[in-house]
Amino acid sequence: MTVVRTPQASGVIGAAPAVVGLLVAVLLAGCAAPTGGAPSRTGGAAAVLATFRPVGAATTTASLGADAVVVRARLRSLGVGSDTATARRGTVVVSGPRPLPGGAAALAATGDFAMRSVLCLAPPYRSPAAGGPLPSGCSSPRYSLEAPNLTVDTTTGNSNVAAIAPDPALAPYPSSSAGDDDAHPTGTVLVPLVGGSGQRYLLGPVLLTSSVVARDGARAVFEPDVWLVDVTLTAAGAVKWDTVAQRYFHQLLAMVVDGRVLSAPLTEPNQATFASFGGRVQVSGTFGRATAEHLAADLDSGPLPSPLAVDGRR
Repeated sequence: MTVVRTPQASGVIGAAPAVVGLLVAVLLAGCAAPTGGAPSRTGGAAAVLATFRPVGAATTTASLGADAVVVRARLRSLGVGSDTATARRGTVVVSGPRPLPGGAAALAATGDFAMRSVLCLAPPYRSPAAGGPLPSGCSSPRYSLEAPNLTVDTTTGNSNVAAIAPDPALAPYPSSSAGDDDAHPTGTVLVPLVGGSGQRYLLGPVLLTSSVVARDGARAVFEPDVWLVDVTLTAAGAVKWDTVAQRYFHQLLAMVVDGRVLSAPLTEPNQATFASFGGRVQVSGTFGRATAEHLAADLDSGPLPSPLAVDGRR
């Protein structure tokens, strides 16, 4: 697993570039226009750009209205505030004068974000499936990715993560789904690392959610040769973030989006003692402008109250 060093002066938590770039690309896969393509528009007049239908049959008018609010927040974060999203006849309809940046599917991403502690690595799933619930921890301390088994060299920012083997006892357990991840905030989950050749993480309870992000507090920025997502936290969120980061200082914290590990960086690996993040965090990776902007939009808006899917029947 690749871990990027965190610059001491900036209070930044670095993400594993190869992992983040690939995962964000996967999260945004299928971002082409809905079936039938985007309608042609002339003269800058608003047109229907996308229609989203609820995934759940029991979705209410009120929940669709709440979804429309989130979609509008994402559009605003993407800099297309002239577009609008409204709940209409059991769907959410997006209208505007120009094509949606990144396509419609990106707007329909659930956007559930959670930070969990990393307990240990797990090998790829191997059948037959184990009976019973997912273990609450590693089968042996030697597989633990927590202190004191995890050591960090602050002069280099490197750790012994690569030398700690996956826990073989976890192989018979299937990976948790995004629904499992959402439904078990106080329990453990076994979450895949996209692009990790089957590598998975056993993660502890949810420590933070996107509620710590300030309104309009996430934005994509370009700093020499790399796109970053710059995140400003709420006052309460900054306190919560520092509390978690101090508790898990020099340990791995997994950023999970829609049931998949976005990154699992070390907390301040270049520092000998904990230092406050000052209410600002940056997530870095090898992704381009579009992917960075959609990640920022998801963090900015928070998750969709009810899952949506692109309606290709319109």
